Amino acid sequence: MGVHGARVQVPYIERDQQAKLEEVIGQGQAVLVVGPSMSGKTRLAAEIVKQKFPNAPLLSAESGKALRELFDEGLDPTGIVVWLDDLERFLRADGLTVGLLNRLTIGKAIVVATIRSKERENYRPSDELRELRLTGWEVVQKFSEILLPLRLTDSELGRVRATVNDPSILDAVNHYGLAEYLGAGPDALDKFEKGEITSPVGHAIVRAAVDWRRTGLTHPVSEQILTTILPTYLADRPDDVPVDTRTERQPAPVEVLEAEQRIDVQARDS
Repeated sequence: MGVHGARVQVPYIERDQQAKLEEVIGQGQAVLVVGPSMSGKTRLAAEIVKQKFPNAPLLSAESGKALRELFDEGLDPTGIVVWLDDLERFLRADGLTVGLLNRLTIGKAIVVATIRSKERENYRPSDELRELRLTGWEVVQKFSEILLPLRLTDSELGRVRATVNDPSILDAVNHYGLAEYLGAGPDALDKFEKGEITSPVGHAIVRAAVDWRRTGLTHPVSEQILTTILPTYLADRPDDVPVDTRTERQPAPVEVLEAEQRIDVQARDS
């Protein structure tokens, strides 16, 4: 469902926005949880779905096009949890449109989506340069939004302290934040920084993935594009590194995306 794997097992900590999300999530509704990367958006939404709709079928399509094809072929949306983690991935002309979203809500589907705050800003309505709006901005306006901050509130921290007894975990949560620590953000940043020496091509690939995502591109980077742009990311190295994506074990696309998100969070907080 897109929840980051935890470095240590900690029970779910109730969030202050939980009651508000419980109110708006339901059949015939479309709800969007907005927050910074690794703020706990997906975990919160997943917990509420599990609590409120434990027996509901869950549909997690790989793309907006795949989602459209399923319902165009006659899939009945009634009672289905339509899971749209990273909503921007589905907002294409051949994917989730206002028409399709209306079909889902009228058909009593339970539409649950998440999006990072930075991505959400790209879909704000504006009277200026209307023709430059991203495809899908009208769709985003149709969702009921729940905003989740990066840092835990005092009441949430109190619930963490009441649940977790390990002093080292509590110190890390206070320093990094709960989601960043559990999602191994500090470890990812440390591995990334050391990777410039231990795995130069892999390090360059992650740098390229970070820049790729920051430009707003959400589809995977092809090997052809990587091979073309890697020399730029390796140009400042004193040694001669062969530009071949096959010369060392490279991270899988999911690893690259998760590393990019974790590194982005840690870089902002450092």
